[in-house]
Amino acid sequence: MLLSQSQAGKLIKCARQAPYGKGNETLVDTTVRNTRELGPTQFEPRNTEWPGYFNDTCTEIGKGLGIDAPIRAELYKMLIYEKGALVKPHTDTEKIPGIFGTIVICRPSAHEGGDVVVTHCGQPQGLQNDRSQCLAHCPEK
Repeated sequence: MLLSQSQAGKLIKCARQAPYGKGNETLVDTTVRNTRELGPTQFEPRNTEWPGYFNDTCTEIGKGLGIDAPIRAELYKMLIYEKGALVKPHTDTEKIPGIFGTIVICRPSAHEGGDVVVTHCGQPQGLQNDRSQCLAHCPEK
């Protein structure tokens, strides 16, 4: 199920301008990060397949990284990228003890361009979306 313009509009109304981390500071600079965000208390997964999908994803990530211990993941935020949104390379300071990475889950929506490319150790890695189901809901204010 694609994210409709109406659904996107409702999410955007709930969201705030996303800041980014630079050293010990948290800054808002739309020339570095121009996107909106919802905190984990502002949305909730409602698809009954979500817990299994998320756990399977964490297991696969652990295998791929050679980690024998279970990986625990938690919803941190939802980012909403509108037309013209951008995120330039920057140093993010995560404030969750023990964090070693970020899982990006992309909700399908009709768009042109806007490819997401993550660079790790100088090597670009494209992101792909393999699910097309509704996984979250922004409660009405």
